[in-house]
Amino acid sequence: MLWLAVLLVWPGADGPAKEKDVVKASTVHLRLIEQADVPAQVSGILTSIPAKEGTLVAEGDVVAQIDDSDARLSADRARLDLQIASKKAASSLKVSVAKNALTETRFAKSRAELELEAAKRMAENEAPIKYAKRGLEVATSHLKRAQNSRKTLAASVSDNEMDNLLLNFEKMTYEADKADYELAVARLTERVKKSDIDSLELSIVQSELAVQQAEEDAQITGLTKLVKQNELAVVERDLERRKITAPLAGMVVQVLHRRGEWVQPGEKVLRILRLDRLRAEGFVQSKDLESDLMDAPVRVRVALPGKPEAEFAGRIVFVSPEIDAVNSQVRVFAEIDNPKFELRPGLRVEMTIDAKAKK
Repeated sequence: MLWLAVLLVWPGADGPAKEKDVVKASTVHLRLIEQADVPAQVSGILTSIPAKEGTLVAEGDVVAQIDDSDARLSADRARLDLQIASKKAASSLKVSVAKNALTETRFAKSRAELELEAAKRMAENEAPIKYAKRGLEVATSHLKRAQNSRKTLAASVSDNEMDNLLLNFEKMTYEADKADYELAVARLTERVKKSDIDSLELSIVQSELAVQQAEEDAQITGLTKLVKQNELAVVERDLERRKITAPLAGMVVQVLHRRGEWVQPGEKVLRILRLDRLRAEGFVQSKDLESDLMDAPVRVRVALPGKPEAEFAGRIVFVSPEIDAVNSQVRVFAEIDNPKFELRPGLRVEMTIDAKAKK
């Protein structure tokens, strides 16, 4: 029986939770986790301050407005400039016109080369002039023989035959002259066609340069559009900066300016406190740190004025690596949920830590 009694009180025996499993912190006060002095980002006149002391705001809510009339005009102008630049960038008319002109010039050159080939062949073809000259020689010979015959015997060649021979001679003379003329014209035409081709080759070079210029202009137009987009973003950013917005959700506790007042960049306009979550700061004895307290659940108890003692839940978020050399205490922080804003920064509370019930 004595052995059994010793076993029941032995520290290693199973039983109720040890007292050190629940660590009690000392000198615990509630502090703010987040607060913000909300400044003006640009200079100007405050046109409205919808937030008042005690107003609850969400992150991003507009709490004050600086005059933005000039900024709006600049934004409207930037939008119009961007629309113009976008239409120019979307239009490929100049490039199309330049490419069509280049295609037409190349086609004209191909046609001129065919015409040159035809003119060259005509200029090299001497058969018509040879034929005409041979015909003239024959006609001349016939006419001379007839003339000689009439000198010998007048009745040997009639007047009608002489007229026909003379007419044929004149005709062949005309044909020979015509053949000479046509050959000369063909040779001149060949030279003209060569000149036309040289001119068209120059036109092709100019058209190719025009296409390159049109394409470069199109690229510049596209870059201009990007510049206008950037300018619009800048003026819209400037317009947005004239809205003073809440950087965090919480309660407005101080309004330092009134509507119609002038503010400078960086000048504080409002103060906002986050109250839905507070930090409990306290101390524990180093001997109670047998286990890691990080993320351990905590309970905060406080007697609120006019209300029974209330309890709030939270978790340890920080355990100091330092131990106070005088009192062997370690500083700890816990974040406490305060959805109804019942707790207030500055309150002194009691906090217990469940060292074994971690996540």
